[in-house]
Amino acid sequence: MPIIRSLAPLLLLTGCAARTPEPEPEPAQTAPCPAVIDHVAEPPAGYRVVGENIALPDEDTVHRPNESGQEGPARLFAKFGLLVRAGTTTELSLPPEWSERARIGWGQQEPAMSQTVTGCPPGWGDGAWSVFAGGVSVIEPDCVPIRVGPDAIAEVSIGTPCSRPGG
Repeated sequence: MPIIRSLAPLLLLTGCAARTPEPEPEPAQTAPCPAVIDHVAEPPAGYRVVGENIALPDEDTVHRPNESGQEGPARLFAKFGLLVRAGTTTELSLPPEWSERARIGWGQQEPAMSQTVTGCPPGWGDGAWSVFAGGVSVIEPDCVPIRVGPDAIAEVSIGTPCSRPGG
């Protein structure tokens, strides 16, 4: 028994050391809004709030499109920011009859007929609105109707003013 008594303190120390949990590694931090380019307190001059949670440029602001190198409805691209109220999610879409004429895309999304956008969580960044880069693609300059949520439509002037007669 003397051997067991002499090993007992060592076993206790070893056992305690083995039972002490290793600190867990810190989980990798990922930004909740990797596609956001800025945050602002309110939409800037030249923007209007549509459907409460989205801000788009006024219809009187004409965005000059550039050749995109693509064919069809994405032939010309006009770049401008989209603002999304913090903590909200909204569906943006083009009317079905625009399928051969235009595409939309913000926040590193490919141009498409519709897109769901989500603002950063409240308190993330320095403002109540998340800003996404992107814009509207068109086959030719036009006044593009963008549906915001289920009920609102905002016209955006791409290469030609929406306020033109017949526009």
